[in-house]
Amino acid sequence: MRIKSIIVVAALLIISYGCFYEGKSTNNNPNILFILVDDLGWADLGFTGSTFYETPNIDKLAASGLVFTDAYAPSPICSPS
Repeated sequence: MRIKSIIVVAALLIISYGCFYEGKSTNNNPNILFILVDDLGWADLGFTGSTFYETPNIDKLAASGLVFTDAYAPSPICSPS
């Protein structure tokens, strides 16, 4: 009975150590969000000047990040996105 108690206490201590351990973060990769939309006009989003469409979440993302605006389809007629 005493050995089981010691094992249980030791196991709980080992498990609880993992809950409070704060290791160094080695992830320095950037967070990238790529949004691809078909048939979206230049001024169809709030941050590009739309007063008709309300896009508050995309506007927040654009304000806090980097927006690439120069993307072109290689075929002007019927190019899939």
